[in-house]
Amino acid sequence: MHKDHRQRVKLRFKQDGLENFSSHEILEFLLFFAIPRQNTNETAHNLIDHFGSLSAVFNASYDELLSVLGIGEHSATLIKLMPALSRQIQKDYYASNRDFSDKNNLEKYIISLFSGLETERVYLLLFDNAYRLLDAINIHEGSVNSVKITPRLLVEKALFKHAPIVILAHNHPNGIAVPSGDDIAMTKQLKFLFDTMDINFAEHYVIAGDKITPICGARFVGYNAD
Repeated sequence: MHKDHRQRVKLRFKQDGLENFSSHEILEFLLFFAIPRQNTNETAHNLIDHFGSLSAVFNASYDELLSVLGIGEHSATLIKLMPALSRQIQKDYYASNRDFSDKNNLEKYIISLFSGLETERVYLLLFDNAYRLLDAINIHEGSVNSVKITPRLLVEKALFKHAPIVILAHNHPNGIAVPSGDDIAMTKQLKFLFDTMDINFAEHYVIAGDKITPICGARFVGYNAD
Protein backbone atom coordinates (compact mmCIF):
# COMPACT_ATOMS: atom_id res chain seq x y z
CA MET A 1 0.00 0.00 0.00
CA HIS A 2 2.86 2.34 0.86
CA LYS A 3 4.57 1.73 -2.50
CA ASP A 4 1.28 2.12 -4.39
CA HIS A 5 0.58 5.41 -2.59
CA ARG A 6 3.92 6.85 -3.64
CA GLN A 7 3.34 5.79 -7.23
CA ARG A 8 -0.09 7.45 -7.21
CA VAL A 9 1.37 10.70 -5.87
CA LYS A 10 4.13 10.68 -8.50
CA LEU A 11 1.59 10.01 -11.27
CA ARG A 12 -0.61 12.82 -9.97
CA PHE A 13 2.34 15.21 -10.10
CA LYS A 14 3.27 14.12 -13.63
CA GLN A 15 -0.28 14.72 -14.84
CA ASP A 16 -1.24 17.91 -12.98
CA GLY A 17 1.85 19.41 -11.38
CA LEU A 18 1.57 20.78 -7.83
CA GLU A 19 -1.39 23.10 -8.41
CA ASN A 20 -3.92 20.89 -6.60
CA PHE A 21 -1.58 19.66 -3.87
CA SER A 22 -2.13 20.99 -0.36
CA SER A 23 0.86 22.33 1.56
CA HIS A 24 1.36 19.15 3.55
CA GLU A 25 0.98 17.02 0.41
CA ILE A 26 3.79 18.98 -1.27
CA LEU A 27 6.05 18.33 1.71
CA GLU A 28 4.98 14.69 1.89
CA PHE A 29 5.93 14.26 -1.77
CA LEU A 30 9.25 16.06 -1.37
CA LEU A 31 10.18 13.93 1.63
CA PHE A 32 9.76 10.76 -0.47
CA PHE A 33 13.25 11.51 -1.79
CA ALA A 34 14.87 11.84 1.64
CA ILE A 35 12.89 9.20 3.54
CA PRO A 36 12.58 6.23 1.17
CA ARG A 37 10.92 3.58 3.38
CA GLN A 38 8.63 5.44 5.78
CA ASN A 39 5.29 7.18 5.62
CA THR A 40 6.10 10.89 5.23
CA ASN A 41 2.54 12.17 5.66
CA GLU A 42 2.81 12.56 9.43
CA THR A 43 6.19 14.31 9.16
CA ALA A 44 4.74 16.72 6.59
CA HIS A 45 1.89 17.56 8.99
CA ASN A 46 4.43 18.05 11.79
CA LEU A 47 6.28 20.61 9.67
CA ILE A 48 3.15 22.59 8.82
CA ASP A 49 1.91 22.45 12.42
CA HIS A 50 5.29 23.63 13.72
CA PHE A 51 6.00 26.46 11.24
CA GLY A 52 2.47 27.42 10.17
CA SER A 53 2.84 27.52 6.38
CA LEU A 54 4.70 26.02 3.43
CA SER A 55 6.79 29.16 2.89
CA ALA A 56 7.72 29.25 6.58
CA VAL A 57 8.99 25.67 6.34
CA PHE A 58 11.32 26.58 3.47
CA ASN A 59 12.42 29.76 5.23
CA ALA A 60 13.25 27.92 8.46
CA SER A 61 16.87 27.41 9.42
CA TYR A 62 18.56 24.03 9.24
CA ASP A 63 18.62 23.70 13.03
CA GLU A 64 14.95 24.69 13.31
CA LEU A 65 14.02 21.95 10.83
CA LEU A 66 15.96 19.35 12.81
CA SER A 67 13.85 20.15 15.87
CA VAL A 68 10.72 18.78 14.15
CA LEU A 69 9.81 15.15 14.82
CA GLY A 70 10.67 12.99 11.81
CA ILE A 71 13.18 15.39 10.25
CA GLY A 72 16.80 14.25 10.05
CA GLU A 73 19.88 15.56 8.28
CA HIS A 74 18.88 14.30 4.83
CA SER A 75 15.38 15.75 5.07
CA ALA A 76 16.57 19.12 6.41
CA THR A 77 19.22 19.34 3.69
CA LEU A 78 16.67 18.56 0.98
CA ILE A 79 14.26 21.20 2.28
CA LYS A 80 17.03 23.83 2.43
CA LEU A 81 18.13 22.84 -1.07
CA MET A 82 14.79 23.82 -2.61
CA PRO A 83 14.88 27.64 -2.18
CA ALA A 84 18.60 27.72 -3.00
CA LEU A 85 17.99 25.73 -6.18
CA SER A 86 15.03 27.92 -7.12
CA ARG A 87 17.19 31.02 -6.67
CA GLN A 88 19.92 29.64 -8.94
CA ILE A 89 17.40 28.69 -11.64
CA GLN A 90 15.83 32.15 -11.55
CA LYS A 91 19.23 33.84 -11.63
CA ASP A 92 20.27 31.78 -14.63
CA TYR A 93 16.97 32.39 -16.43
CA TYR A 94 16.97 36.14 -16.01
CA ALA A 95 20.72 36.53 -16.63
CA SER A 96 20.69 34.62 -19.94
CA ASN A 97 20.46 37.00 -22.89
CA ARG A 98 18.29 39.49 -21.02
CA ASP A 99 17.96 43.12 -22.02
CA PHE A 100 18.71 44.84 -18.73
CA SER A 101 18.04 48.23 -20.25
CA ASP A 102 14.42 47.12 -19.79
CA LYS A 103 13.48 48.05 -16.21
CA ASN A 104 11.12 45.09 -15.76
CA ASN A 105 13.80 42.58 -16.78
CA LEU A 106 16.32 44.27 -14.53
CA GLU A 107 14.08 44.29 -11.48
CA LYS A 108 12.97 40.67 -11.99
CA TYR A 109 16.60 39.61 -12.13
CA ILE A 110 17.47 41.55 -8.99
CA ILE A 111 14.54 40.03 -7.09
CA SER A 112 15.75 36.58 -8.18
CA LEU A 113 19.14 37.21 -6.53
CA PHE A 114 17.45 37.38 -3.13
CA SER A 115 14.76 34.71 -3.55
CA GLY A 116 14.47 32.53 -0.45
CA LEU A 117 17.28 34.23 1.49
CA GLU A 118 16.91 34.32 5.25
CA THR A 119 19.78 36.75 5.87
CA GLU A 120 20.68 40.18 4.57
CA ARG A 121 22.85 40.32 1.48
CA VAL A 122 24.32 43.12 -0.62
CA TYR A 123 24.97 42.78 -4.35
CA LEU A 124 26.93 45.07 -6.63
CA LEU A 125 25.81 44.70 -10.24
CA LEU A 126 28.21 45.82 -12.96
CA PHE A 127 27.13 46.67 -16.52
CA ASP A 128 28.65 47.90 -19.73
CA ASN A 129 27.18 50.90 -21.56
CA ALA A 130 24.63 48.67 -23.31
CA TYR A 131 23.43 47.32 -19.95
CA ARG A 132 24.96 43.93 -20.58
CA LEU A 133 25.70 42.31 -17.22
CA LEU A 134 29.43 42.07 -16.52
CA ASP A 135 29.14 40.64 -13.02
CA ALA A 136 26.88 40.37 -9.98
CA ILE A 137 29.11 40.41 -6.91
CA ASN A 138 28.01 39.32 -3.44
CA ILE A 139 29.57 42.12 -1.45
CA HIS A 140 28.33 41.25 2.02
CA GLU A 141 26.36 38.56 3.86
CA GLY A 142 24.63 39.13 7.18
CA SER A 143 23.49 42.26 8.96
CA VAL A 144 24.47 45.37 7.03
CA ASN A 145 24.80 47.24 10.30
CA SER A 146 27.37 44.80 11.68
CA VAL A 147 30.08 45.49 9.10
CA LYS A 148 30.86 48.71 7.33
CA ILE A 149 30.60 48.28 3.55
CA THR A 150 33.30 50.63 2.40
CA PRO A 151 32.70 52.78 -0.68
CA ARG A 152 36.33 52.11 -1.62
CA LEU A 153 35.59 48.38 -1.99
CA LEU A 154 32.66 49.05 -4.32
CA VAL A 155 34.67 51.44 -6.47
CA GLU A 156 37.57 48.97 -6.70
CA LYS A 157 35.22 46.23 -7.91
CA ALA A 158 33.78 48.50 -10.59
CA LEU A 159 37.19 49.70 -11.76
CA PHE A 160 38.57 46.17 -11.89
CA LYS A 161 35.78 45.13 -14.28
CA HIS A 162 35.93 48.43 -16.22
CA ALA A 163 32.22 48.87 -15.54
CA PRO A 164 30.76 52.23 -16.59
CA ILE A 165 27.40 51.50 -14.89
CA VAL A 166 26.78 50.08 -11.41
CA ILE A 167 23.70 49.20 -9.39
CA LEU A 168 23.62 48.33 -5.69
CA ALA A 169 20.93 46.10 -4.20
CA HIS A 170 20.26 44.76 -0.73
CA ASN A 171 17.38 42.97 0.95
CA HIS A 172 15.29 43.39 4.07
CA PRO A 173 14.43 39.77 4.97
CA ASN A 174 11.25 39.55 7.03
CA GLY A 175 10.80 43.27 6.48
CA ILE A 176 9.40 45.71 3.96
CA ALA A 177 10.96 47.17 0.82
CA VAL A 178 11.32 50.67 2.23
CA PRO A 179 14.78 52.24 2.59
CA SER A 180 15.98 53.28 6.01
CA GLY A 181 17.60 56.62 6.74
CA ASP A 182 21.00 54.90 6.61
CA ASP A 183 20.13 53.39 3.21
CA ILE A 184 19.33 56.82 1.82
CA ALA A 185 22.43 58.44 3.32
CA MET A 186 24.66 55.69 1.92
CA THR A 187 23.04 56.09 -1.50
CA LYS A 188 23.78 59.81 -1.57
CA GLN A 189 27.40 59.16 -0.55
CA LEU A 190 27.92 56.44 -3.16
CA LYS A 191 26.28 58.40 -5.95
CA PHE A 192 28.58 61.35 -5.27
CA LEU A 193 31.66 59.12 -5.10
CA PHE A 194 30.92 57.22 -8.31
CA ASP A 195 30.11 60.47 -10.10
CA THR A 196 33.61 61.72 -9.25
CA MET A 197 35.00 58.52 -10.84
CA ASP A 198 32.88 59.07 -13.97
CA ILE A 199 30.90 55.88 -13.23
CA ASN A 200 27.13 55.95 -13.46
CA PHE A 201 25.65 54.88 -10.11
CA ALA A 202 22.32 54.10 -11.74
CA GLU A 203 20.29 52.85 -8.79
CA HIS A 204 20.20 51.40 -5.31
CA TYR A 205 17.37 48.89 -4.77
CA VAL A 206 15.80 47.59 -1.58
CA ILE A 207 14.14 44.16 -1.83
CA ALA A 208 11.74 42.35 0.48
CA GLY A 209 10.19 39.17 -0.89
CA ASP A 210 8.87 39.98 -4.37
CA LYS A 211 8.75 43.72 -3.67
CA ILE A 212 11.48 46.05 -4.91
CA THR A 213 11.97 49.77 -4.32
CA PRO A 214 14.45 52.04 -6.13
CA ILE A 215 15.99 54.67 -3.88
CA CYS A 216 17.38 56.96 -6.57
CA GLY A 217 14.17 56.76 -8.60
CA ALA A 218 11.85 57.43 -5.67
CA ARG A 219 11.21 60.48 -3.54
CA PHE A 220 11.92 60.28 0.16
CA VAL A 221 12.02 62.97 2.80
CA GLY A 222 15.51 64.38 3.08
CA TYR A 223 16.73 62.89 -0.18
CA ASN A 224 17.11 64.66 -3.50
CA ALA A 225 17.22 62.07 -6.30
CA ASP A 226 19.09 64.54 -8.47
